[in-house]
Amino acid sequence: MRIAVIGNSHLAAFKLAWDDLADNYQDVRLVFFGSAGEEMRSKVAIEDDCLVAVTEEARNDFYFTSGGLTKIDFSDFDAVLLIGMGCRMLPLYSALKSHRVYDAPSSSLPSRKKASYRTISAACIAQICVDQMKNTSLFQVLSLIRSVSNIPAFIIPCPFPSEACAYDDQARWAFLKRIASKTVQQSYYEGLACLCRSFAATLITQPDTTITGLLFTKEELSVGSVRFDDHLLTTLHKETDYVHMNRDYGKEVLTFILQGIGQR
Repeated sequence: MRIAVIGNSHLAAFKLAWDDLADNYQDVRLVFFGSAGEEMRSKVAIEDDCLVAVTEEARNDFYFTSGGLTKIDFSDFDAVLLIGMGCRMLPLYSALKSHRVYDAPSSSLPSRKKASYRTISAACIAQICVDQMKNTSLFQVLSLIRSVSNIPAFIIPCPFPSEACAYDDQARWAFLKRIASKTVQQSYYEGLACLCRSFAATLITQPDTTITGLLFTKEELSVGSVRFDDHLLTTLHKETDYVHMNRDYGKEVLTFILQGIGQR
Protein backbone atom coordinates (compact mmCIF):
# COMPACT_ATOMS: atom_id res chain seq x y z
CA MET A 1 0.00 0.00 0.00
CA ARG A 2 1.31 3.43 -1.01
CA ILE A 3 -0.03 6.40 0.95
CA ALA A 4 0.51 10.08 0.17
CA VAL A 5 0.74 12.14 3.35
CA ILE A 6 0.02 15.86 2.90
CA GLY A 7 0.38 18.45 5.66
CA ASN A 8 2.02 21.51 7.13
CA SER A 9 4.42 21.83 10.08
CA HIS A 10 2.57 19.09 11.99
CA LEU A 11 3.96 16.66 9.42
CA ALA A 12 7.37 16.73 11.14
CA ALA A 13 6.23 14.47 13.99
CA PHE A 14 4.86 11.93 11.53
CA LYS A 15 7.87 11.95 9.24
CA LEU A 16 10.24 11.36 12.14
CA ALA A 17 7.93 8.67 13.50
CA TRP A 18 7.88 6.85 10.18
CA ASP A 19 11.67 6.63 10.26
CA ASP A 20 11.22 4.45 13.36
CA LEU A 21 8.14 2.52 12.21
CA ALA A 22 8.77 1.78 8.53
CA ASP A 23 10.54 -1.52 9.14
CA ASN A 24 7.44 -2.80 10.97
CA TYR A 25 5.24 -2.22 7.91
CA GLN A 26 6.96 -3.92 4.99
CA ASP A 27 3.83 -3.70 2.81
CA VAL A 28 3.27 0.03 3.42
CA ARG A 29 5.08 3.00 1.94
CA LEU A 30 4.37 6.52 3.14
CA VAL A 31 5.42 9.41 0.89
CA PHE A 32 5.33 12.81 2.61
CA PHE A 33 4.42 16.10 0.95
CA GLY A 34 4.71 18.94 3.45
CA SER A 35 5.15 22.68 3.61
CA ALA A 36 5.03 24.84 6.75
CA GLY A 37 2.22 27.30 7.46
CA GLU A 38 -1.55 27.23 7.08
CA GLU A 39 -1.58 28.50 3.48
CA MET A 40 -1.11 25.19 1.69
CA ARG A 41 -4.02 25.94 -0.65
CA SER A 42 -2.12 28.90 -2.12
CA LYS A 43 0.94 26.71 -2.72
CA VAL A 44 -0.65 23.97 -4.82
CA ALA A 45 -2.84 23.56 -7.89
CA ILE A 46 -4.25 20.82 -10.10
CA GLU A 47 -2.35 20.15 -13.31
CA ASP A 48 -2.93 17.08 -15.49
CA ASP A 49 -4.96 15.49 -12.68
CA CYS A 50 -2.03 15.84 -10.26
CA LEU A 51 -1.64 18.04 -7.18
CA VAL A 52 1.38 20.18 -8.05
CA ALA A 53 3.50 22.51 -5.91
CA VAL A 54 3.35 25.91 -7.63
CA THR A 55 5.54 28.07 -5.39
CA GLU A 56 9.28 27.80 -5.01
CA GLU A 57 8.90 27.21 -1.27
CA ALA A 58 6.42 24.37 -1.76
CA ARG A 59 8.49 22.77 -4.53
CA ASN A 60 11.55 22.76 -2.29
CA ASP A 61 9.57 21.43 0.66
CA PHE A 62 7.82 18.70 -1.35
CA TYR A 63 11.12 17.68 -2.91
CA PHE A 64 12.73 17.31 0.49
CA THR A 65 9.89 15.56 2.32
CA SER A 66 8.98 13.16 -0.51
CA GLY A 67 12.49 12.28 -1.56
CA GLY A 68 12.46 13.96 -4.95
CA LEU A 69 8.86 14.67 -5.99
CA THR A 70 7.13 18.02 -6.54
CA LYS A 71 3.70 16.70 -7.52
CA ILE A 72 1.27 14.00 -6.44
CA ASP A 73 -0.10 11.67 -9.09
CA PHE A 74 -2.99 10.04 -7.26
CA SER A 75 -3.01 7.08 -9.62
CA ASP A 76 0.28 6.07 -7.97
CA PHE A 77 -1.27 5.88 -4.48
CA ASP A 78 -3.85 3.77 -2.68
CA ALA A 79 -4.85 6.41 -0.12
CA VAL A 80 -4.08 9.93 1.05
CA LEU A 81 -3.72 11.34 4.57
CA LEU A 82 -4.25 15.06 5.14
CA ILE A 83 -2.77 16.39 8.38
CA GLY A 84 -3.24 19.69 10.22
CA MET A 85 -3.41 22.63 7.77
CA GLY A 86 -5.56 24.80 10.02
CA CYS A 87 -8.00 22.10 11.11
CA ARG A 88 -7.97 22.74 14.88
CA MET A 89 -9.99 23.86 17.89
CA LEU A 90 -8.90 27.50 17.88
CA PRO A 91 -11.54 28.74 15.37
CA LEU A 92 -14.20 27.83 17.95
CA TYR A 93 -12.75 30.33 20.39
CA SER A 94 -14.93 33.30 19.40
CA ALA A 95 -18.08 31.32 20.22
CA LEU A 96 -16.88 29.42 23.26
CA LYS A 97 -15.15 32.31 25.02
CA SER A 98 -18.55 33.74 25.99
CA HIS A 99 -20.57 30.52 26.27
CA ARG A 100 -20.50 27.29 28.20
CA VAL A 101 -21.87 23.84 27.54
CA TYR A 102 -24.24 22.32 30.07
CA ASP A 103 -21.67 19.75 31.24
CA ALA A 104 -18.67 22.10 31.38
CA PRO A 105 -17.09 21.97 34.86
CA SER A 106 -18.67 24.87 36.75
CA SER A 107 -15.83 24.77 39.27
CA SER A 108 -13.56 26.20 36.56
CA LEU A 109 -15.59 29.42 36.46
CA PRO A 110 -15.15 32.25 38.93
CA SER A 111 -18.33 32.53 41.02
CA ARG A 112 -19.07 36.05 39.83
CA LYS A 113 -18.90 34.93 36.18
CA LYS A 114 -20.94 31.74 36.29
CA ALA A 115 -24.19 33.52 35.54
CA SER A 116 -22.69 35.61 32.71
CA TYR A 117 -21.89 32.68 30.41
CA ARG A 118 -24.74 31.70 28.10
CA THR A 119 -25.32 28.02 27.41
CA ILE A 120 -24.52 26.71 23.94
CA SER A 121 -25.86 23.44 22.53
CA ALA A 122 -23.85 20.53 21.21
CA ALA A 123 -25.54 20.86 17.82
CA CYS A 124 -24.52 24.50 17.64
CA ILE A 125 -20.89 23.68 18.39
CA ALA A 126 -20.90 21.01 15.67
CA GLN A 127 -22.34 23.43 13.11
CA ILE A 128 -19.86 26.16 14.03
CA CYS A 129 -17.12 23.60 13.49
CA VAL A 130 -18.47 22.80 10.01
CA ASP A 131 -18.78 26.48 9.09
CA GLN A 132 -15.29 27.35 10.33
CA MET A 133 -13.34 24.30 9.16
CA LYS A 134 -14.63 24.21 5.59
CA ASN A 135 -12.52 27.31 4.88
CA THR A 136 -9.28 25.81 6.18
CA SER A 137 -6.46 24.85 3.83
CA LEU A 138 -7.01 21.20 4.68
CA PHE A 139 -10.51 21.07 3.24
CA GLN A 140 -9.63 23.40 0.37
CA VAL A 141 -6.83 21.01 -0.62
CA LEU A 142 -9.20 18.07 -0.19
CA SER A 143 -11.65 19.83 -2.52
CA LEU A 144 -8.89 20.08 -5.13
CA ILE A 145 -8.16 16.38 -4.76
CA ARG A 146 -11.81 15.49 -5.11
CA SER A 147 -11.99 17.44 -8.38
CA VAL A 148 -9.73 14.81 -9.98
CA SER A 149 -9.74 11.69 -7.79
CA ASN A 150 -11.93 9.47 -5.61
CA ILE A 151 -8.90 8.11 -3.76
CA PRO A 152 -9.67 7.08 -0.15
CA ALA A 153 -8.88 10.12 2.02
CA PHE A 154 -8.27 10.21 5.76
CA ILE A 155 -8.32 13.45 7.75
CA ILE A 156 -6.07 13.96 10.78
CA PRO A 157 -6.79 17.29 12.55
CA CYS A 158 -4.11 19.21 14.39
CA PRO A 159 -3.50 17.67 17.81
CA PHE A 160 -5.11 19.16 20.87
CA PRO A 161 -2.60 21.53 22.50
CA SER A 162 -0.28 20.32 25.22
CA GLU A 163 -1.77 20.25 28.69
CA ALA A 164 1.06 22.63 29.66
CA CYS A 165 -0.88 25.51 28.11
CA ALA A 166 -3.59 25.08 30.76
CA TYR A 167 -1.12 26.50 33.28
CA ASP A 168 -0.05 29.43 31.13
CA ASP A 169 -2.63 32.21 31.48
CA GLN A 170 -1.02 34.07 28.59
CA ALA A 171 -1.49 31.19 26.17
CA ARG A 172 -4.20 31.65 23.57
CA TRP A 173 -5.36 28.12 24.33
CA ALA A 174 -6.03 28.81 28.02
CA PHE A 175 -9.78 29.09 27.37
CA LEU A 176 -9.92 25.33 26.78
CA LYS A 177 -9.57 24.56 30.48
CA ARG A 178 -12.82 26.46 31.09
CA ILE A 179 -14.86 24.72 28.39
CA ALA A 180 -13.26 21.24 28.49
CA SER A 181 -16.06 18.68 28.54
CA LYS A 182 -17.08 15.48 26.80
CA THR A 183 -19.83 17.37 24.97
CA VAL A 184 -17.38 19.88 23.49
CA GLN A 185 -15.00 17.13 22.39
CA GLN A 186 -17.77 15.01 20.85
CA SER A 187 -19.39 18.01 19.14
CA TYR A 188 -16.04 19.05 17.66
CA TYR A 189 -15.52 15.54 16.31
CA GLU A 190 -19.12 15.37 15.06
CA GLY A 191 -18.75 18.60 13.11
CA LEU A 192 -15.47 17.44 11.56
CA ALA A 193 -16.91 14.03 10.71
CA CYS A 194 -19.91 15.65 9.02
CA LEU A 195 -17.62 17.83 6.92
CA CYS A 196 -15.44 14.84 6.05
CA ARG A 197 -18.45 12.86 4.87
CA SER A 198 -19.39 15.67 2.49
CA PHE A 199 -16.04 15.05 0.78
CA ALA A 200 -16.28 11.26 0.97
CA ALA A 201 -13.41 11.30 3.46
CA THR A 202 -12.88 9.65 6.84
CA LEU A 203 -12.05 11.49 10.05
CA ILE A 204 -9.29 10.00 12.22
CA THR A 205 -9.81 11.27 15.75
CA GLN A 206 -6.87 11.72 18.09
CA PRO A 207 -6.15 8.48 19.97
CA ASP A 208 -7.45 8.52 23.54
CA THR A 209 -4.06 7.29 24.73
CA THR A 210 -2.57 10.68 23.81
CA ILE A 211 -5.31 12.83 25.40
CA THR A 212 -5.73 14.18 28.91
CA GLY A 213 -8.49 16.41 30.23
CA LEU A 214 -10.57 15.78 27.09
CA LEU A 215 -9.14 18.69 25.06
CA PHE A 216 -5.41 18.49 25.76
CA THR A 217 -2.53 16.33 24.60
CA LYS A 218 -0.32 14.78 27.26
CA GLU A 219 2.55 17.16 27.96
CA GLU A 220 5.30 14.61 27.38
CA LEU A 221 4.16 14.23 23.77
CA SER A 222 4.99 17.85 22.96
CA VAL A 223 8.40 18.06 24.63
CA GLY A 224 11.17 18.08 22.03
CA SER A 225 9.02 18.81 18.98
CA VAL A 226 11.00 20.06 15.98
CA ARG A 227 10.52 22.87 13.50
CA PHE A 228 9.47 21.89 10.00
CA ASP A 229 11.23 24.83 8.32
CA ASP A 230 14.54 23.17 9.19
CA HIS A 231 14.77 20.46 6.54
CA LEU A 232 17.05 18.47 8.80
CA LEU A 233 14.22 18.32 11.35
CA THR A 234 16.63 18.99 14.18
CA THR A 235 15.73 22.51 15.39
CA LEU A 236 13.55 22.37 18.51
CA HIS A 237 10.47 24.51 19.05
CA LYS A 238 10.45 26.86 22.01
CA GLU A 239 9.18 25.43 25.29
CA THR A 240 6.14 27.69 24.99
CA ASP A 241 5.11 26.04 21.71
CA TYR A 242 2.12 24.05 22.88
CA VAL A 243 0.68 22.97 19.53
CA HIS A 244 3.40 20.89 17.86
CA MET A 245 4.03 17.34 18.98
CA ASN A 246 7.09 15.12 18.99
CA ARG A 247 8.21 11.85 17.41
CA ASP A 248 6.53 9.75 20.13
CA TYR A 249 3.18 11.38 19.39
CA GLY A 250 3.67 10.68 15.70
CA LYS A 251 4.41 7.02 16.41
CA GLU A 252 1.27 6.57 18.52
CA VAL A 253 -0.98 8.24 15.96
CA LEU A 254 0.55 6.56 12.89
CA THR A 255 0.24 3.15 14.53
CA PHE A 256 -3.39 3.92 15.34
CA ILE A 257 -4.05 5.11 11.77
CA LEU A 258 -2.37 2.19 10.01
CA GLN A 259 -4.21 -0.33 12.18
CA GLY A 260 -7.48 1.37 11.27
CA ILE A 261 -6.77 1.53 7.55
CA GLY A 262 -5.67 -2.09 7.55
CA GLN A 263 -9.06 -3.14 8.89
CA ARG A 264 -10.99 -1.43 6.09
